[in-house]
Amino acid sequence: MGEIPAFFSKLQKDCGAVIASYAAKQKIATTIYAGDPYFHWVTGGFSLGKVNVLYGCAGAGKSTLALKLIGSAQALRPESWVLILDSELYFQDRPDRIQRLHDAFGIDLEHTLIISSKQINVAFGQIFELIEAVKSNKLELSGILIDSWKGFENKSAVKKIIEGKIDEAGDASRGTAKTMNPILDQVVILAGISRALCMITQHVAANQEQYGPNYLLPGGECFRHQTDAIIYVETITASDAKLADGDEIIEKSDRETEKVGKRLRIRADKTRNTVEGKKCEIWFNFRDGHFALPEISLFDLADKLGIITHPVNPETGKDVVAQWMFEDVKIVGKDNFIEKLKDKDFFNKVQTACFAPKKKVEPIIEPVIVKQELPKSSPKKESKK
Repeated sequence: MGEIPAFFSKLQKDCGAVIASYAAKQKIATTIYAGDPYFHWVTGGFSLGKVNVLYGCAGAGKSTLALKLIGSAQALRPESWVLILDSELYFQDRPDRIQRLHDAFGIDLEHTLIISSKQINVAFGQIFELIEAVKSNKLELSGILIDSWKGFENKSAVKKIIEGKIDEAGDASRGTAKTMNPILDQVVILAGISRALCMITQHVAANQEQYGPNYLLPGGECFRHQTDAIIYVETITASDAKLADGDEIIEKSDRETEKVGKRLRIRADKTRNTVEGKKCEIWFNFRDGHFALPEISLFDLADKLGIITHPVNPETGKDVVAQWMFEDVKIVGKDNFIEKLKDKDFFNKVQTACFAPKKKVEPIIEPVIVKQELPKSSPKKESKK
């Protein structure tokens, strides 16, 4: 490669421009494992250096999932920093909740900065200096959490959305959008140059979700275009959708078990890592901060993808529905198959099969021979002399 023009070198320094041939050879991680096989299949993993959004109703587990993912991102780069913008004042004057960042999610407290403020100018006032610090290698960021964007939104617009006045809500949001969208631009830049995992949570009212990502915050179209993934999270309210101690499923929910874990429904409204519209149900232990019962999640995924099947009775030619089969392993009963997935080697083997690229089979096209009939020559007319 020849000498890089000076102007392009300046772009490399100022805005992170890259030479395509160089960037194509980089073998660096671009996504992190979502933490659960089915969750990872739906999202395709979460991109480093990108802005990702989790939205849903209150108590759905958005913040907990985001913190779990950020803890995984920080673990890739020890002693890197995590920045938490706490607009809901969840951590303010609560040392017990701050300690839980380490105990439940493995986040390094000595390299975590928490800003608890509802004032947008305080929370984002130093973002330009922060970007310059990252550019000059004075600071290494591995995780950014904005929890939540609702703390900075136009409450008048949200009220109109809840009342069903959608057109008026769009007009009401424009004033705040002038402030929020430029800040979002800088957040995108900060995530990109630091290669940090940026997670934004957004609380929506129960009847607000139906209007989609464009109404998640003022200037929703800009928000949608600049994010890498927008994931909807909700809790399943069935009586058997709770976890007791030890990740055991209970049949009857009560206030105490609410603090342990729930079954979540996940849907990808937007993702650049996989196909939009995918959804799944997973278990998550909120108290201890981990994905629970991954073997159930993997069974559901493998069943959906046809990785595990029912063997065929050679005499009748019908499926033996009481048995489940993976490659040459046959197991009687779904519960026994799930129990078998607790074996680490077997779990990894099934999971690898679920994410293995499918072989593309080229269709066999038979040549089509079209018989063409020669045009019949018309009889020559005798010329009159």
